[in-house]
Amino acid sequence: MSRVLDSISAVFLIKKGGALLLQLRDNNPAIHRPGYWVVPGGHCKPGESNLECARREFLEETLYNCNHLHYIDTIVDNADGYQYWLHMYWELYDEKQQIKCMEGQELIFVNRADGVAYLKIDFLLTYWDRVIKLLEKETIGFIPGG
Repeated sequence: MSRVLDSISAVFLIKKGGALLLQLRDNNPAIHRPGYWVVPGGHCKPGESNLECARREFLEETLYNCNHLHYIDTIVDNADGYQYWLHMYWELYDEKQQIKCMEGQELIFVNRADGVAYLKIDFLLTYWDRVIKLLEKETIGFIPGG
């Protein structure tokens, strides 16, 4: 009998130059991936869509209201033996709203060139690159690394 996997939604908030907002998870051994840099997100509530979850979790963790989320992909992730559906979205930072760390240790924008030093989860780098390529094609004024 197969078990039903939990769903988690996460948001890649990108600046025009390609920098990504990263969250430093708490250093609590009771959580998965303690002390890791990740993109903000969290568990979906029963009856909540993955998109609604992404908006809610991002707002709760950063006080930033995502108004234009775009779907990236859904994968099965495995964190320390805990398997779950990970639903990923992206949004271009509006340069207006303030961002405040409400969960975890810290929130910072990291340039893509520095991404490897922060992210231990390789697929996050892959999806970050995918979003940058989409933005290069679709966004006027998007200058990667700028």
